[in-house]
Amino acid sequence: QELPEEHEEMYHVREGQEVKIKGHFKLKEGNIANVKLQSNLTDCRNMFEDCRGLTEAPIIPNNVTNCENMFSGCESLTEAPVIPSSVTNCSRMFGGCRSLTEAPVIPNSVTNCGDMFSGCTSLTEAPVIPEGVTKCNGMFDGCESLTKAPVIPNSVTICTGMFYGCTSLKEAPVIPNSVTNCNRMFYGCTSLTEAPAIPPLVINCGNMFANCTRLIML
Repeated sequence: QELPEEHEEMYHVREGQEVKIKGHFKLKEGNIANVKLQSNLTDCRNMFEDCRGLTEAPIIPNNVTNCENMFSGCESLTEAPVIPSSVTNCSRMFGGCRSLTEAPVIPNSVTNCGDMFSGCTSLTEAPVIPEGVTKCNGMFDGCESLTKAPVIPNSVTICTGMFYGCTSLKEAPVIPNSVTNCNRMFYGCTSLTEAPAIPPLVINCGNMFANCTRLIML
């Protein structure tokens, strides 16, 4: 079945039904399988937002540039799809995907990783953040199973809430000199014992280490 190209329209999809998606819209929550996306798609934002029954992600076409909120709230999704090298925006792409245990490779084309894995409570390992990414705000917000932080590249300027609530994080990453905003960066990181050096260009450190109850060395 081929669905019409409508902006922000809502559709029901039966379990096992094969659907070729032409336009940008949101699917109503339910059990969804065997979804195929048209190869000429460029914008996939909000496409599967809050599809709680989605267990398997479709292949993302090579023309897609915007994946903002694409799988946000897909709490049954256990495996992330390959992100093509055409994508630039991954903001909140997997926000709230609490069954996701492994992150996909982030291509060098991506510049925005804001809230990309926010609320992914089962994620244990962070992906490599490529040079060129500028926004990492909330990237791992609420990732309570994350034990090791990734290297933050020199292109990043915004780290607001990047590791907010990462209660298993024991060691902070080096903050590069490019960063200007560290507001709530390590808020609630209750396993963190040592703070990283704050670079000279940072102008906002509000609540940066608030509720870091085990922090003993600055």
